[in-house]
Amino acid sequence: MSKRLTVAEAEKFAKKIFSRYKNKADKEFYISHSRAVAETASILASRKKVDKDVLIMAGWLHDIGSIVDRKNHAEHSIELLEKEGYIISRALRDCILNHGKSKNPTTAEGKIF
Repeated sequence: MSKRLTVAEAEKFAKKIFSRYKNKADKEFYISHSRAVAETASILASRKKVDKDVLIMAGWLHDIGSIVDRKNHAEHSIELLEKEGYIISRALRDCILNHGKSKNPTTAEGKIF
């Protein structure tokens, strides 16, 4: 069964994944980093005609794959969401897969993120 993501569900899922870190400092870092990225994305979204919820969800979810492998964490983030049965929109996928250096986002949200 596919599940629809909401901002609240994205935050809840990210915190659940980050709680798997044994090291308290890692857990706290990823939660505070994701919160800050989500808040910054929200501010940026309010200045453009884009889906603000997608950017906030991307802020929470973009690094969840680091629990699996830091180097390929974006791809693992998508895999974790799919394994959990979440529907991932094109824009959200674009944000997650294309964050960082030398990427090529195609959606308006991805370009902001």
